[in-house]
Amino acid sequence: MRWFMATQQSLCRFLEVEVTCRVVPAATPWRLFEEDTLSMAVYASLEYLNIKDACIRCQIDSAIPEKRGMGSSAAISIAAIRAVFDYYQAELPRDILEILVNRAEMIAHMNPSGLDAKTCLSDQPIRFIKNVGFEELAMDLSAYLVIADTGVYGHTREAIQVVQSKGKEALPFLYALGELTQQAEEAIKTKRCCEAGRDFNKSTWKSKRNRG
Repeated sequence: MRWFMATQQSLCRFLEVEVTCRVVPAATPWRLFEEDTLSMAVYASLEYLNIKDACIRCQIDSAIPEKRGMGSSAAISIAAIRAVFDYYQAELPRDILEILVNRAEMIAHMNPSGLDAKTCLSDQPIRFIKNVGFEELAMDLSAYLVIADTGVYGHTREAIQVVQSKGKEALPFLYALGELTQQAEEAIKTKRCCEAGRDFNKSTWKSKRNRG
């Protein structure tokens, strides 16, 4: 039996979060489920490699909770795409990886910015400005960012649709979130940890108000 495994790691200073995908032979060809990000990631990889009726399946082991807004779909897609290319012993350039991940991410985000993919592929924080691009941010704080899993499921696609349905009513909330982002970035640069934390909390409250 032949199998190949790819690992996608998201690293921070004291914690390693890992997503593993193992591609193994299967009795039946891979099927595309259009509402499933993993399925689309594998399908897009096979299509790029011009492989038809691929009798494979994927085994995923992820330490990132799903449907929590933590980029789990992008991390899983990256691991799956790498595993498929490894399985067929094909070279995977970085730009092609990002293109395939963003294609799969359309399932979750409709029109993905590419931020989740960039973040998963980097060990530095990423700033994204629409129509401007991406930039890595220096992070040197004597502080911890604690991420707690509430167990409450979310759905990015549905959240986007809610905001879109509000039209112009959403603009003041989006503007306020942009202001808070700039304030938090400045607080991080000047190492004002408490102020950055307050900005994070305010942004969470603003997001809930906008969706509600």
